[in-house]
Amino acid sequence: MIGLPHRKSASLLYWRAVMLPSLVCILTASCSSIGGEQLISSHTSYNDSVQLTVTREVLTNVVRSRYADPMQFITVQSINAQFSVSAGASAGAGEIGGAAAVGDAGASVGYSESPTITFTPEVGSNYFDSLYGPLSVNELVAFVIMGRFVPGDMEFESVSLSMLFASVNGASDITSNKPNELYLRRIFAIAHLLDAGGSLEQVPEWDKHTSTIAKTKVLGEDMVEAGKAGLYWLDEDDGANARIAKQRMGLALKVVAAEDPATVAALHDLNLEPGGDRYFIRSPSDAKPGKSYPNAIWVTPRSMAEVIIIAGGAVDVPTEHSELVPQRIRLTSSEVGSPGFRIRSSRECPNVPYRVKHRGFCFYIDDKDVSSKQILEGLVSTYMSRMGGISERKNEPQVVIPVG
Repeated sequence: MIGLPHRKSASLLYWRAVMLPSLVCILTASCSSIGGEQLISSHTSYNDSVQLTVTREVLTNVVRSRYADPMQFITVQSINAQFSVSAGASAGAGEIGGAAAVGDAGASVGYSESPTITFTPEVGSNYFDSLYGPLSVNELVAFVIMGRFVPGDMEFESVSLSMLFASVNGASDITSNKPNELYLRRIFAIAHLLDAGGSLEQVPEWDKHTSTIAKTKVLGEDMVEAGKAGLYWLDEDDGANARIAKQRMGLALKVVAAEDPATVAALHDLNLEPGGDRYFIRSPSDAKPGKSYPNAIWVTPRSMAEVIIIAGGAVDVPTEHSELVPQRIRLTSSEVGSPGFRIRSSRECPNVPYRVKHRGFCFYIDDKDVSSKQILEGLVSTYMSRMGGISERKNEPQVVIPVG
């Protein structure tokens, strides 16, 4: 009876000195490891899921447009993932001989995730303005993907450009219910210049849509106020006059081998003067063609909806559905099955990432069809650039789905 308290003290001392710190280390290390690993894997998983969801949604609406079915987009508004970790522990202590204590300890860590995903159907005037309003010239870069043109693949380039531009230097795409030959020649001229080593690039330029005034009339306070608004006073006419201007990023077609006969012929087709190394691309919002920038490529950009409808021409419509789709006028020489752009169809869905079901058939892009995947990438990038900035969602319906 006298030695019993001594044995209890030894066990308690062993627990406090050895077992408890070890157990804390086990639990702390486990929680830290699981938390970090789950954060990385969950983030990557959600990112992959959203990317695939948006891509398939764009592909779905391209197919819908081919069938003249109404388009509809649903945005993944937010993903709220809640992580929880539960921990348990067990320990025991005994003794061998006199006061020598031995023991064991165990720990268990449980992990769970409870995400909710909020979907927002795209409706309202802001959405329709963004969908049906013309793309800006700079937004075209998101589709063209600077430097992505492959030498020798003019079919791919001409298909991409015809999907973006409704007119080039006054030549519209359709005249008398058939493709405009001048429009096609100018599309292929741009494609040739890119194929020959040219590129689309953004370059700084001065926006000078203002009048000049005598330099003596520009006061110091005028310069201060202009600076506050991000504007500059530029000297002209050897310093006698000044013009207020703003610097912006413009889009230009860089030309190489300017003296090459094929390059000269392409520039003539575009109604441009050969010899330059850069030709700015302008939209009707800049000014009227031939006035402010006479030696430029004037284009009328399409809307995002038009781009999707034009892309619908690449859908391989099943024979059974030939009477369900409207007749479409092809803007280039691209036919279904050409190396430009193709959305295939079959009864069964193949094991490829970019596939959707519509009217009982599977529509997909072959994973080995690189040019079609590049055009789809441009479609998705342009859609995200154009539609991603819609901010008014206060009164729009939301669907919140808890994920088990």
